Amino acid sequence: AGEVMDFYVIHEYGFFEAPANETAVLALPQTVWGPKMADIQASITQLANGRSIPIAVTEYNLLSFQDADNEQLMTRAVNMLYLADTIGQMATHGFAIANQWNLINGQAENGTDYGLLHADTFARYPQYYVFPLWAQFGTQLLPVVSPYASDSTLSVYAGKREDNTLSLLAINKTGEPITSDIQFLNAPELFSSATVNVVQADSLDSQTVTFNGSTNPADDLADAPATLLESANNPLSYTFAPYSVTLI
Repeated sequence: AGEVMDFYVIHEYGFFEAPANETAVLALPQTVWGPKMADIQASITQLANGRSIPIAVTEYNLLSFQDADNEQLMTRAVNMLYLADTIGQMATHGFAIANQWNLINGQAENGTDYGLLHADTFARYPQYYVFPLWAQFGTQLLPVVSPYASDSTLSVYAGKREDNTLSLLAINKTGEPITSDIQFLNAPELFSSATVNVVQADSLDSQTVTFNGSTNPADDLADAPATLLESANNPLSYTFAPYSVTLI
């Protein structure tokens, strides 16, 4: 089908069986997506006459089978951090389309759920908030260098929106705050403004989180606005909250 294929579909679930621990969950996105794209591209090169065929991840989540998720990891903050990093790695390695499975699914008998929303109450699971943050990130990835271990400590992604706003999305995988100076190269010493959105959990196994300080914001998140940073200097000193996804 190489001459006529519109895109090539894969489904990626991190684990077939329950992971050994939460450390394994947090580390996985940094190791799986690069080799996976390399394998796919090698096959396309061999079998598709050199065509550049977009790769679509039309399903992704933490566990392949709900029955294996007796700890309900897919409803907890650990999955929020896992999916935030998964999206970043898919973008970094050139996956063109990605659809999380799924928006509303319904709970399994063991209480876990693939969905972003509870099927009966529409309550938001922690990973729901990953998507409004990434939606504001921008359309262009920028190179970024960080001294932190991305598989266990802090993973970061830099980007630019169409209005030339610069963005930094950071995932703190630890239970401690991390203070860092953020240096934007080839940018002014003083920005006109800087805002921050944060989704944060008390622990990796928490099933509730806060979004910009609110435990239950409105459907459009309008009552949980971004925080305006008092100092918009470059470099910018900022403290990333424990177990959080932050968009500056």
